[in-house]
Amino acid sequence: MGATYVIVVDARVVGAARLEPTADAVEAGVWIGRSHRGRGIGKVVLTHLRDVAAKGGVLQLTASTTAENTAARCLLDRGGARITADGTDVAAILGL
Repeated sequence: MGATYVIVVDARVVGAARLEPTADAVEAGVWIGRSHRGRGIGKVVLTHLRDVAAKGGVLQLTASTTAENTAARCLLDRGGARITADGTDVAAILGL
């Protein structure tokens, strides 16, 4: 199921996303260029990643970020993730 996606908005590449299998889940990653953040793109991409993973039979997605990355933490929190923090490391689990 490992896959990398290009995020395109108005015929312009604005970022990338990926799904990468791990031992017991699939890790999701989303990167959006600074000039395109705050427009709801991450929410749409996360929804797409969840749908793809669920169709592949995955039961949960994981994600990691840093405590300073408030945008990623907000996206994960709004997406319903269970979030834990250990110092500067933040981990999230999203049930599907």
